[in-house]
Amino acid sequence: MMSATTIGRRYERLLFWAGPLAFISVLVMFVALASEKQDERRQARCLRSGAEVVAQNLSGLEQARQGKSVVINGNVAASYWSATRFAMIPWEVKNPECEQHPRRYDIDDKIPAPQPLLEGIKKQAAALEARPLTLYGVELPEKATLSLVGTPIKMDLLTLVRVMQVALGPMLLLWLGSLYNTRQRETLYIARMTDVSFLYPHLINVYPVILRGDAAWDTPRKKSWTKYVFEFFAFPALYALLRIGLLAAFVGPPVAFYLISVYMLSGDAYSLVSTVMGFVVAIFALGNVLCEGLPWHVRKRFVVPRRSI
Repeated sequence: MMSATTIGRRYERLLFWAGPLAFISVLVMFVALASEKQDERRQARCLRSGAEVVAQNLSGLEQARQGKSVVINGNVAASYWSATRFAMIPWEVKNPECEQHPRRYDIDDKIPAPQPLLEGIKKQAAALEARPLTLYGVELPEKATLSLVGTPIKMDLLTLVRVMQVALGPMLLLWLGSLYNTRQRETLYIARMTDVSFLYPHLINVYPVILRGDAAWDTPRKKSWTKYVFEFFAFPALYALLRIGLLAAFVGPPVAFYLISVYMLSGDAYSLVSTVMGFVVAIFALGNVLCEGLPWHVRKRFVVPRRSI
């Protein structure tokens, strides 16, 4: 049979998972931050993106190279140079921070043919990506080696981190959802408690205990509104804020590091999935914080007769 002690113990065990999840989130964020901070990686991403544009318009560029008039992005190009410009302008507008590779050439004769141009861009991107990631004096390898059934498998580190980020989202949702459901049920038990000794003593269970019979809390002959407001509202509210702060110390790091990594790695193939997952994770984290403000919970206090101590 479920009891306050059983639920409290389960909630405490769930809190311990904050450590491993925070470690994984920090690892993902660190690699994402290193990738974002390194100029070579940004340039490589720009070149890869520009290469995709050239590949999409390869047929039209080949015809323009042969002296034919072609239509590129709704514009009639009478020369190879204008064809490359019409192909790249929408991409340049969308990615103003990127270096425009074909713009370096002023006349048709200096622009390589479309296929060599595409291969040259890819080669430059590969050369930039081959440089190791470094951040705060820590050098990260280009490839990560995994062992699968005794067989070593090498994977690009950034690709591995993206996969870890996608997998980390559901793990955080499962953890945060379990935290919320467990805590919500525990608060229902706590709301009916009259004896503080029945309260499971995990870190988040911090509640005001008022000693009756003490001179400070003796019922006065004349009603004191200041004492009433402090005892029934201000005092419990301070403890509720303390519980929220303690909970944030566990939930905050893994969620914050995960959301930062989602922002840093946005723009790749997994960006839509990661962004949606990050939004849901943030909502679940907020739900856990709001759980500490439930009406039957936020004003909870325990009154203990002084003579029973």
